[in-house]
Amino acid sequence: MQMMELLDKTAERIKWFFEKNVGSSICIRCKMRGLAEALIPKVLKELTKDYLLFEEVGIDDVRTIIDFLSVASTNDAKIVVIFQAENMLAEASNALLKTLEEPPSKSTIALVTMRYNDLLPTIRSRVKTFDLYLPKELFEKLREKLYGTEYFDCLYKLACSDFDVLEYLLENAVPTPRNFSVNLLLDLFGNEKLNAQQKILLLYMLNNLIDEMKTKDYDFILETHAQIVSKSEKLDLSYLIIECCRIIQLILESKQIHNLQFARFLDSILSNKLKNFNSSLALFNLLILSRRISRR
Repeated sequence: MQMMELLDKTAERIKWFFEKNVGSSICIRCKMRGLAEALIPKVLKELTKDYLLFEEVGIDDVRTIIDFLSVASTNDAKIVVIFQAENMLAEASNALLKTLEEPPSKSTIALVTMRYNDLLPTIRSRVKTFDLYLPKELFEKLREKLYGTEYFDCLYKLACSDFDVLEYLLENAVPTPRNFSVNLLLDLFGNEKLNAQQKILLLYMLNNLIDEMKTKDYDFILETHAQIVSKSEKLDLSYLIIECCRIIQLILESKQIHNLQFARFLDSILSNKLKNFNSSLALFNLLILSRRISRR
């Protein structure tokens, strides 16, 4: 089967689950970044004209959702999809509880999450769950293509966790490895969001940085930190840190490096436990911890 056929097969599973659960609240659990965002909007267009998509839902968005669902639809079902539902603040989650428990007839509320256990227990108890994943044939194709390449383990883990990267690697040549440089790092984050090729280059650079950190002194850390922070007005420093943490977590897994302090730091950033974290301090900690594990 070709990639598009396999994606269509996955989309049909999503469509079936929505059709089966009209009048209910559901939760789509997905471990791969970007997969739900790529497939669900296409599915919704086949199901109804009356749907809303949300990310990072706040209390005002909950009011919009309730108002939207309170107006009866003439023919089509009404569907609300909330991506990154694990990032909902407690205030928004609690305001949504009653509607989740008893959605209006001919309507569905779908929560999409990569971290199901981070949802409030009161939320989890009110939804029917669906696990979204891709057919194993795609990953077999990926392994065949990456076999023998440098950074095989890291690339495979990245592609398994990020749909954009998986799609890119299956359809394009594997990018040439690059060593770490501050200027290249800043160039990668010059645009609003990283594309698939840039994520791969970031993986190469951070892997190289961790390997090289064992020979670097604290002056290197201070200089690197100062160079990046000095450009913080021209880029989203918080986004840079989150993406670097995401990639470094994969690198540590592939290298089988276990460091409890580093693992807790990465989790605190990636799970959104540190709301509005101090970007400059977080970057400094990231560099310090990277040096520490490189010298293990």
